[in-house]
Amino acid sequence: MKLKKHYLVILIFIISIIFRLYFSFQNPYYSDSESFFHLRNIEHIQETYMPLSFDPLSYDGRNIREVPLFDYLLAGLSFIPHAYKIIPTILISLTVIIAYMIALKLTKDNTSAILSALMTAFLPAVIIPTLNKISIFSLILPLSLYMVYCLIRIEEKRFLNHFVLLCFALPIIHPLALLVSVSFFVYIFLVIAEPDLKLNLLRKEAIMFSIFLALLIEFIIFKKAFLSFGFTIIWQNIPTQILADYFEQANLLDIIYTVGIIPFILGIIGIVFGLIRDKTHFGLITISIAIAPLALLALKLINLGDALIVLSPVLAIISAIAMIKFFRYIRLTKFASYEIVAKGFIFILIIITMIIPSFSTAQQAMENTITEDEIIVLKTLEQEAAQDEQEAENVDITIASSLEEGHYVTYFAKRKVFMDEKFLYTPNVNIRYNNLKTLYTTISGKEALRIANKYGIDYIYISPRTKEIFGIKELAYTTDEKCFRKISESGEVEAYKIRC
Repeated sequence: MKLKKHYLVILIFIISIIFRLYFSFQNPYYSDSESFFHLRNIEHIQETYMPLSFDPLSYDGRNIREVPLFDYLLAGLSFIPHAYKIIPTILISLTVIIAYMIALKLTKDNTSAILSALMTAFLPAVIIPTLNKISIFSLILPLSLYMVYCLIRIEEKRFLNHFVLLCFALPIIHPLALLVSVSFFVYIFLVIAEPDLKLNLLRKEAIMFSIFLALLIEFIIFKKAFLSFGFTIIWQNIPTQILADYFEQANLLDIIYTVGIIPFILGIIGIVFGLIRDKTHFGLITISIAIAPLALLALKLINLGDALIVLSPVLAIISAIAMIKFFRYIRLTKFASYEIVAKGFIFILIIITMIIPSFSTAQQAMENTITEDEIIVLKTLEQEAAQDEQEAENVDITIASSLEEGHYVTYFAKRKVFMDEKFLYTPNVNIRYNNLKTLYTTISGKEALRIANKYGIDYIYISPRTKEIFGIKELAYTTDEKCFRKISESGEVEAYKIRC
């Protein structure tokens, strides 16, 4: 890139980093439980140079078949101060530059590409799952978009080499690479449906190679799970009761809000132009990335959050097509001299509808960060468990919490958790989840003790987020202090020891 020509996109990239770090540094912790699983894995890599292949603190012990390249990257860069906040922030902000590159290739118009990049920096669907989190999406999203860019420029040797490299890397990093493969398949279908377009041999072979390799790598990684669950592995052994919420069908207004009203409207217009009027290989490749997550969402093969985190930046990119059409139309009218006004108007709309609301979105994301009260109680649980283990030999302490707080327990209390959000390879997961739900919602102390004794649960952890998840105000049966003794309380966070 030439700095003088592209200084604005570099400025947006820097603004995106500053915006994210401004919120991330407001709290030393992270805004989801999954981040603390990554921290445990990173610490294990630093100590042994190997990732966790078996997690003794998850359920009754659980095999891990993931290839944690992301965690290796963070472990290798841990010498950087605040690396686990800064590195994911820089990686996800690279989406801005890649979005600009694709939009510029689509339109050959710098202004439209800049406006697309600006929208990409403040997408709610990307901010919510990645802000102040050690999220794999911080790596997989920019790499996926760059793979699309490489396919667009596949005739150039440099990008062909990058494309081949990503064919190997993406499936290893995350199964979401299969979404990219599906989108390439959609692109082939769109080209076949258009008689005026021909798929050149190099691009065709590159696509087939990427699809085959992605399927092969994912099968190798998840072979045991595939043999155990068959094609239902797509749903990752998620408990049946959760699937309905996991694949929730949000209404249109929710989707528009999460994507952003400007990229949603302009993106749809851009798709219409790309499919009906200006059919080009570049346009169809990009549009296929928007169609694929929608198709998988309709088939309930991907959840709404994962679909939107891919769809939203793609719509922002495709918005460039609608904008350049609008600018060119103005040039043909008597209002040609007002083209700069039209560009300024879109810029102001982006500020009003996306940039300003993004501060509220970021603040909402930060509200999910673990609190000092929660950490105090979890640390007390660690001390209580250690004392129990000292008094009795080989005590295998288990703590019950909500799924969403499971990794908090394993990281801070350093003890086995009854359930967390990792369901793969977990036997009888539906029965286990039903019992967890009953443990928190029942009014019967006998029923709670039955479940606790069945699974060897020693402590019950409850916080305001636990109460919100299960729709309760308190554990109804804890009035029986003989069997349920409160061993820690800080603010509204509590922990109980089961004594019967």
